[in-house]
Amino acid sequence: MDGIAPLPGSSRVGPAESSALNATTEMKAHLGEAGSAVMRFSESRHAFSLDLILVPSACRGAGLGTALIHRLLAIADAVGKPVHTTARPIGQSSAEIVDRLVAYYQRFGFVPVEQGFRAVHMKRPAPGGAAAR
Repeated sequence: MDGIAPLPGSSRVGPAESSALNATTEMKAHLGEAGSAVMRFSESRHAFSLDLILVPSACRGAGLGTALIHRLLAIADAVGKPVHTTARPIGQSSAEIVDRLVAYYQRFGFVPVEQGFRAVHMKRPAPGGAAAR
Protein backbone atom coordinates (compact mmCIF):
# COMPACT_ATOMS: atom_id res chain seq x y z
CA MET A 1 0.00 0.00 0.00
CA ASP A 2 2.70 2.47 -1.04
CA GLY A 3 4.60 2.30 2.26
CA ILE A 4 1.53 3.08 4.36
CA ALA A 5 1.06 0.57 7.18
CA PRO A 6 -2.45 -0.82 7.69
CA LEU A 7 -4.50 0.22 10.69
CA PRO A 8 -4.38 -2.35 13.50
CA GLY A 9 -7.18 -4.84 12.88
CA SER A 10 -7.91 -3.45 9.41
CA SER A 11 -7.98 -4.88 5.93
CA ARG A 12 -7.98 -3.41 2.46
CA VAL A 13 -10.07 -5.19 -0.13
CA GLY A 14 -9.56 -4.66 -3.85
CA PRO A 15 -6.64 -3.18 -5.76
CA ALA A 16 -6.46 0.51 -6.57
CA GLU A 17 -4.21 0.26 -9.61
CA SER A 18 -3.06 3.58 -11.00
CA SER A 19 -3.68 2.37 -14.55
CA ALA A 20 -7.36 1.62 -13.83
CA LEU A 21 -9.90 4.16 -15.01
CA ASN A 22 -11.95 3.67 -11.83
CA ALA A 23 -10.95 1.40 -8.98
CA THR A 24 -13.04 0.96 -5.85
CA THR A 25 -11.46 0.02 -2.54
CA GLU A 26 -12.91 -0.82 0.84
CA MET A 27 -11.06 -0.48 4.13
CA LYS A 28 -12.36 -2.06 7.31
CA ALA A 29 -11.38 -1.66 10.91
CA HIS A 30 -12.52 -4.89 12.57
CA LEU A 31 -14.07 -4.18 15.97
CA GLY A 32 -14.76 -7.67 17.29
CA GLU A 33 -18.36 -8.15 18.39
CA ALA A 34 -19.20 -4.51 17.56
CA GLY A 35 -18.73 -5.28 13.85
CA SER A 36 -16.58 -3.20 11.53
CA ALA A 37 -16.01 0.42 10.64
CA VAL A 38 -16.06 0.62 6.84
CA MET A 39 -14.80 3.16 4.35
CA ARG A 40 -15.32 2.82 0.61
CA PHE A 41 -13.51 5.04 -1.82
CA SER A 42 -12.77 5.11 -5.51
CA GLU A 43 -9.82 6.30 -7.49
CA SER A 44 -9.88 7.69 -10.99
CA ARG A 45 -6.92 8.90 -12.99
CA HIS A 46 -7.30 12.40 -11.56
CA ALA A 47 -8.87 12.15 -8.10
CA PHE A 48 -10.14 10.03 -5.24
CA SER A 49 -13.74 9.96 -4.07
CA LEU A 50 -14.69 9.14 -0.49
CA ASP A 51 -17.91 7.27 -1.24
CA LEU A 52 -19.01 5.89 2.13
CA ILE A 53 -17.90 5.80 5.73
CA LEU A 54 -19.80 3.86 8.38
CA VAL A 55 -18.93 3.42 12.05
CA PRO A 56 -21.19 1.35 14.32
CA SER A 57 -23.11 3.68 16.64
CA ALA A 58 -21.65 1.96 19.73
CA CYS A 59 -18.13 2.87 18.52
CA ARG A 60 -18.66 6.47 17.39
CA GLY A 61 -16.54 9.15 18.98
CA ALA A 62 -13.53 6.85 19.37
CA GLY A 63 -11.69 8.24 16.32
CA LEU A 64 -12.26 5.29 13.99
CA GLY A 65 -13.82 7.34 11.19
CA THR A 66 -11.08 9.94 11.59
CA ALA A 67 -8.38 7.26 11.34
CA LEU A 68 -9.93 5.82 8.17
CA ILE A 69 -10.23 9.25 6.54
CA HIS A 70 -6.63 10.11 7.47
CA ARG A 71 -5.56 6.85 5.81
CA LEU A 72 -7.31 7.80 2.56
CA LEU A 73 -5.86 11.32 2.66
CA ALA A 74 -2.35 9.91 3.15
CA ILE A 75 -2.82 7.70 0.08
CA ALA A 76 -4.18 10.62 -1.97
CA ASP A 77 -1.36 12.92 -0.84
CA ALA A 78 1.25 10.28 -1.71
CA VAL A 79 0.10 10.34 -5.34
CA GLY A 80 -0.80 14.05 -5.47
CA LYS A 81 -4.55 13.71 -6.05
CA PRO A 82 -7.48 15.65 -4.60
CA VAL A 83 -10.32 13.90 -2.77
CA HIS A 84 -14.03 14.53 -3.38
CA THR A 85 -16.91 13.59 -1.11
CA THR A 86 -20.53 14.43 -0.49
CA ALA A 87 -21.71 15.38 2.99
CA ARG A 88 -24.96 13.45 2.90
CA PRO A 89 -26.51 11.61 5.84
CA ILE A 90 -27.62 8.02 5.52
CA GLY A 91 -31.13 7.59 6.85
CA GLN A 92 -32.59 10.54 8.74
CA SER A 93 -31.67 13.86 7.18
CA SER A 94 -32.03 17.51 8.13
CA ALA A 95 -30.17 20.74 7.49
CA GLU A 96 -28.64 20.45 10.98
CA ILE A 97 -27.27 16.95 10.28
CA VAL A 98 -25.84 18.07 6.92
CA ASP A 99 -24.22 21.08 8.62
CA ARG A 100 -22.57 18.76 11.19
CA LEU A 101 -21.24 16.54 8.39
CA VAL A 102 -19.87 19.57 6.51
CA ALA A 103 -18.10 20.76 9.67
CA TYR A 104 -16.70 17.24 10.20
CA TYR A 105 -15.22 17.06 6.69
CA GLN A 106 -13.88 20.63 6.95
CA ARG A 107 -11.65 19.40 9.80
CA PHE A 108 -9.80 17.37 7.15
CA GLY A 109 -9.41 20.27 4.70
CA PHE A 110 -12.51 19.64 2.57
CA VAL A 111 -14.26 22.74 1.26
CA PRO A 112 -17.83 22.96 -0.03
CA VAL A 113 -18.03 23.28 -3.80
CA GLU A 114 -21.74 22.76 -4.47
CA GLN A 115 -24.87 22.78 -2.33
CA GLY A 116 -27.48 20.19 -3.24
CA PHE A 117 -30.76 19.14 -1.67
CA ARG A 118 -29.74 17.86 1.79
CA ALA A 119 -26.23 17.22 0.51
CA VAL A 120 -23.07 19.28 0.04
CA HIS A 121 -20.42 18.27 -2.49
CA MET A 122 -16.96 18.89 -1.09
CA LYS A 123 -13.35 18.72 -2.26
CA ARG A 124 -10.01 18.47 -0.53
CA PRO A 125 -7.40 19.85 -2.93
CA ALA A 126 -4.30 17.88 -3.82
CA PRO A 127 -1.15 18.75 -1.88
CA GLY A 128 0.40 21.94 -3.15
CA GLY A 129 -2.92 23.02 -4.66
CA ALA A 130 -2.50 20.92 -7.80
CA ALA A 131 -5.57 21.28 -9.99
CA ALA A 132 -7.77 18.27 -10.59
CA ARG A 133 -10.30 17.55 -13.25
